Amino acid sequence: LFVGSRSCLGFKMGERKGTNKYYPPDYDPRKGGLNKWQGVHALRERARKLHMGILIIRFEMPFNVWCEGCENHIGMGVRYNAEKTKVGNFYSTPIFQFRMKCHLCDNYFEIRTDPKNFDYEIISGLRRQEKRWDMSQNDQVVPVDRETSNKLSTDAMYKLEHSELDHAKLKSALPQLDQLETFQKRWKDDFALNQELRNVFRTRKKEINNEKAVDDALLKKSSLDIELLKETESDRKLASMITSYRTVSTGREKHVAKLLEIEQRDIFDKEKASNSSDLSLIVGKFEKPQQIQKLEQCVLVSRNREKISKLDQQLDKCVQAIKGAVRCKGIVDASIRKNEDIIAGNSLSMSDERSLFCSELYEKRSHNDEHVEQHQMQADKSARGVALLSTMCESNSLSTGLDLLQNYATASSESSSE
Repeated sequence: LFVGSRSCLGFKMGERKGTNKYYPPDYDPRKGGLNKWQGVHALRERARKLHMGILIIRFEMPFNVWCEGCENHIGMGVRYNAEKTKVGNFYSTPIFQFRMKCHLCDNYFEIRTDPKNFDYEIISGLRRQEKRWDMSQNDQVVPVDRETSNKLSTDAMYKLEHSELDHAKLKSALPQLDQLETFQKRWKDDFALNQELRNVFRTRKKEINNEKAVDDALLKKSSLDIELLKETESDRKLASMITSYRTVSTGREKHVAKLLEIEQRDIFDKEKASNSSDLSLIVGKFEKPQQIQKLEQCVLVSRNREKISKLDQQLDKCVQAIKGAVRCKGIVDASIRKNEDIIAGNSLSMSDERSLFCSELYEKRSHNDEHVEQHQMQADKSARGVALLSTMCESNSLSTGLDLLQNYATASSESSSE
């Protein structure tokens, strides 16, 4: 039979052994309760050594220890089935001893309570890891021993000193107590705190979803299957630099290219020399007069450097031609003198041949003289061009150099016409 229903008796699964509600038909209530009638204890197997004063309990290791049998470490919180025995009293507080077996070897160890020092004492089989501290420095309740309590009750001055220490301790703890009260007031309305946290979470979740959508679009566009890292400030700077300076040529490169184009122009070309639009574009980039003057000098020198080298080459050729003409003239003079001697030694019958040969020699000599004079005139012209270009290079103004070049071109045309 079941006495009552489960709802009215408050039956729980944890009470199915200790509080059995089933009474068999042969039950005799004159013999006591069910456990006594069946001859068993309410704790069942945990009380199998109760006649020896031993109760089986579940013991939890209070600190870190090493087993002396296997030298293995046993951490704090490891649980064992221990035999609990009462071995004495500290005043009215009982002292219990726990004996248990190591789960890694056959070694047994014993631990005893220490109510005097609010601690546990190892009796045998274990070695404790020493991690102890002063309870007064760890914000813990320091127990008052019997000697101190007796002294407080008998010595008024000691009690006064002890009360002063308590007041000082209270004064030092007031800021911490105020802080705790502030936190309690802040956390009192848990609904508002929860609402604020959820709002922050929703905002952050939207940002994460937007970032994920951008990353997924980039991965899909690039046909990649990798995880993108979070964007950093250095990545932003590098990307801005790439987008800002992605042109093929910079401003300085364009400026240098323009200068090279001006240097390669012919200074004797009137149309290009008179056209100063390109130069004005370059000069317009400089604001200071010193920079403009320096630029003009550089352009003028660069224009005339190549021309000077060409005129030097022409002058060298003219000098070589003059030397060759002089050498040819000396050879002709020597040949004439030799022929005159030969003619003087010959008979008078050869007078016609002599006159013909002499006339040919005089014609060759006059032709060589004309050739030498032409080379001398060309050399003088080249020398005048070199001197003029040197004057242009030493000049400080671009317009002066252009005027000199114009004068030189005019003189050259006049000399060629003559």
